[in-house]
Amino acid sequence: APGTGGAAGSAAARRRTGERLAALFVVGVALLNFPLLSVIRGRSPVAGLPAAFVYLFVVWALLALATALVLRRRGAEPRDGGDEPRARRP
Repeated sequence: APGTGGAAGSAAARRRTGERLAALFVVGVALLNFPLLSVIRGRSPVAGLPAAFVYLFVVWALLALATALVLRRRGAEPRDGGDEPRARRP
């Protein structure tokens, strides 16, 4: 069956990871595009910082976290149909 391991499973896992990363890119572009940034620019300060700076930092941090989770999930999948997950690098 597809996705149960072996070369086909590995290729499917890489494809899913690529699709997830592409989706994150599209979401990132949408969140960091001019229309949203122009709406945020006029807001009042958050904790004494301009709202645009807070928005940019939060979006950047969430995108970085989501990317790490997608890549970590791929690292936990079996390699070449084996039963053991990939070893984590220190």
